[in-house]
Amino acid sequence: MPETKRYKITCVGLVQGIGYRWFVQEAAQSAGISGSVRNLSNGAVEVEAQGSAKEIDTFILQLKTGHPRARVEKIELLELPPQNATAGFEIIF
Repeated sequence: MPETKRYKITCVGLVQGIGYRWFVQEAAQSAGISGSVRNLSNGAVEVEAQGSAKEIDTFILQLKTGHPRARVEKIELLELPPQNATAGFEIIF
């Protein structure tokens, strides 16, 4: 069984006001990632994501390049301890 990884991912750039959180939720569900996404007051988007290393790598690539109107200038990663029994992916308002 693959090792579970969990990250706080901060996406910086043109990522608010374009449907990016909905895109992130769809990408997470497609990749088998659990967690959440929310806008930050500084214009960035914060994602908490948990899955296998391969799922997380695929997901991060989608965050960088997958939304046609986003301009992701930087992605910051902070590894967190995995949580037990997380399921689903939600948008936090």
